[in-house]
Amino acid sequence: MFPDAKFIHTYRNPYFVFSSTLKLFRNLLPVFSLQKWDDKQIQDGFLRNFKKMYEIFERDKKLIPKGNLLDVKYEDLIIDPLKASKQTYKELLLDNYELPKEKFE
Repeated sequence: MFPDAKFIHTYRNPYFVFSSTLKLFRNLLPVFSLQKWDDKQIQDGFLRNFKKMYEIFERDKKLIPKGNLLDVKYEDLIIDPLKASKQTYKELLLDNYELPKEKFE
């Protein structure tokens, strides 16, 4: 459907992702759940889904044409979002970085 689509894969240390996701669920579930939830099931479900997601990603990323996939480290994005966005435009050969620059700022 979009043969020349560009993809940005933001990645982060899986231990931090796990910790952050558990914190999210532990804060949301007591507020929005109508039934009891099991913390162990939340942890196991996260690990199962995370593993499956990356298995599929690793399998399918070879289908993306060279130069159309950029890996961006989450911490780099947080530390200097403008630098990361400019680098993203450069790496993916996107034109007119100056157009969205003001919105990024």
